[in-house]
Amino acid sequence: MAIMKKLAGTTWGADNSVLKKLYMGYVRLTLDYGISAWATVAQSNFNKINRVQNQAMRIITGGMRSTPIQEMEKTTGLQPMEDIRDSRTQKQTEKFKTVQEKFYRPYTRLDGSIIVS
Repeated sequence: MAIMKKLAGTTWGADNSVLKKLYMGYVRLTLDYGISAWATVAQSNFNKINRVQNQAMRIITGGMRSTPIQEMEKTTGLQPMEDIRDSRTQKQTEKFKTVQEKFYRPYTRLDGSIIVS
């Protein structure tokens, strides 16, 4: 985020498309990693992720804090983090439902007997 702030200027600086690519390439990748695990956390904790995206959208658009978040999402073309979390969680759930093989193998004791858990 610090790099984005330095590159964004009111009279000079990087274009909005460059700032969006920078956000998508660095910041968003970090936010997206394991986002389906955030499905069960309290909304107050998930708001920390939302704040990061909101700050990035303000940098990209040059918007002020009073700019509505929905308008910045439309302008930048970024999805809300809740929508991304929900779709990734649903996709991960479907993957787990379709897995046929077992993720463990039987344990063999030294005497040759097999324990299946």
